[in-house]
Amino acid sequence: MVYIFMAEKNKIKVIHYIFKLNNLGGAELQVLNIVNFLDKSLFETFVLTINVTSEVLEKFNKKNIKVINLEINNIFKIYRIILIPFIFIKYKIDILHTHFFYAHLTGRIFGFFCGIKKIFSTEHNLIDWTQRNILLRKLNYFTVYYLTDKIIAISNSVAEILKQNNIQQNKILKIYNGIDIKKYSQKIGEDKKQKIKEELNIKNEIVLLTIARLEKRKGLNYLIEAVEKLRKINIKLLIVGAGKEYKNLTKQVEILKLTNKVLFTGAKQNVNEILQIADLFIMPSISEGLGIAIIEALAAGVPVIATNTGGIPEIVENNVNGILVEPQNSDALANAILKILTDGELLNFLKSNAQNSVCQKFDIREIIKIYQELYQI
Repeated sequence: MVYIFMAEKNKIKVIHYIFKLNNLGGAELQVLNIVNFLDKSLFETFVLTINVTSEVLEKFNKKNIKVINLEINNIFKIYRIILIPFIFIKYKIDILHTHFFYAHLTGRIFGFFCGIKKIFSTEHNLIDWTQRNILLRKLNYFTVYYLTDKIIAISNSVAEILKQNNIQQNKILKIYNGIDIKKYSQKIGEDKKQKIKEELNIKNEIVLLTIARLEKRKGLNYLIEAVEKLRKINIKLLIVGAGKEYKNLTKQVEILKLTNKVLFTGAKQNVNEILQIADLFIMPSISEGLGIAIIEALAAGVPVIATNTGGIPEIVENNVNGILVEPQNSDALANAILKILTDGELLNFLKSNAQNSVCQKFDIREIIKIYQELYQI
């Protein structure tokens, strides 16, 4: 069902087009934050998607964000993509902001022919420029070159990939993803912590936490291998998230006989609270555009171990607010975990630097000022 809303006069009409809203990963959360924090007196905002789950839709509804769902949940409904230009025209859209590859392509083309005043696209990862086949990469480049006003890189690492693919320097704008620092830095009581631990069957174990889509590029198999190397230590790894690699990862846990050491929680809506029970946060990504979950962990005051890849070093300073290790290296992960857990002075030092390292640079309230200036036409 396509929801119909009445557009307000005299406001700049902004639509964020994100291909799917099946979970609240980094990109989806960023769309939610941008739309939620934009000045409502200046902008009227919409979110367009081809498919949204009820759980994610509820999150947007709670913020009174208008979501237009094309409900393309199978190949036989792909024809509904032709509704997009009619949506742009109906709501008199001034600004189109796209997220992810197929939204970029279809959005830019339809937006251009509908006469939208400004078209922006955010690159959230490196996949579109490094792993797509040559024809799709060329099509992507063509629509960036001719149909896009600015392409937004969420880190220096992403910006560098764009430059390497011959995107004009004046079209690239780096804007970090941001989070609601206040939400993640707010402490919860001991009773609440204990309740969360009981729900997750955690007793007196040291809690290692990762929050990620269960995808190969997240490198979670290396983290599980690291836990196996530390099986004699009283630890429990919480893996929060869902994705295609669930079966492979659970099978790995069974083979390594780690079912009492590793817990898959599925996607969770209260990650800000779960972070409060974590002793360490670990992000073992093979590639990463930025790493929004790392920012959330640091805002919550949790020391971080992460891989030295993509935009992660722009968040984590080695031996200052976390430890960086090389990707695809379970020994390095295990050694870093052991180092922090056995060095109380280092642990306290990392904790003391965690929040301050992200409170300005990645605060959505500061980042939204950049977007509001960008959207002014």
